Amino acid sequence: MRIFLGQILAVILLISGIAGQVEEVMDIFSDCRKSSPDFDKCIQRAFNDLRPLFSVGIPELNVAPFDPHRSPYVEQRRGDARGLGGFRLILTNVSEHGWTNSEVTKYRTDAPNNRIVYSQFFPEKSLEGEYSFKMNALGRPSNTRGVWNLTLYNYSQTTSVTRIGGPGGLLKVRVEIDKIGDMSMHISNFFGGRRVLGEKI
Repeated sequence: MRIFLGQILAVILLISGIAGQVEEVMDIFSDCRKSSPDFDKCIQRAFNDLRPLFSVGIPELNVAPFDPHRSPYVEQRRGDARGLGGFRLILTNVSEHGWTNSEVTKYRTDAPNNRIVYSQFFPEKSLEGEYSFKMNALGRPSNTRGVWNLTLYNYSQTTSVTRIGGPGGLLKVRVEIDKIGDMSMHISNFFGGRRVLGEKI
């Protein structure tokens, strides 16, 4: 990460002359010095100090609220849903809650590889939305749709963000699940209203 986030925000602030929440963000990162051995710990503390802004965003920088985080469309495929075996899952209108109460527990800057890696703990993280599921198992097709919700308790994840190429390049994000303490899930109409998994769908 060649340019420290605080420097980027400082440039934006100087160019725009904007006050308010931008100054608040600048204050949060003002003590972090890239040459300091405490740099990673400082960034970790700063990220946690940003949490109150997750639900309101930073309008002066055109940063939208992040809690809840919303995704209009997510798709996953395996195999061939129209062949002998496979499925196609489409999630729409997905809302993800819990970021404001999360905590960054570890942070590491990998400057030579233009990458940052951080671990995060969520006391509770919930997701909800609509789904469409198409499956074919040994020539037996199934097509269902409905609503779903998922809540994770004492959940931990590690995220790595890598910049591909130079400044302005694409960002590659990878999220790995570290631990799930407990979970609850509800999926409507997943088996066409039938209560027994062994029944014909």
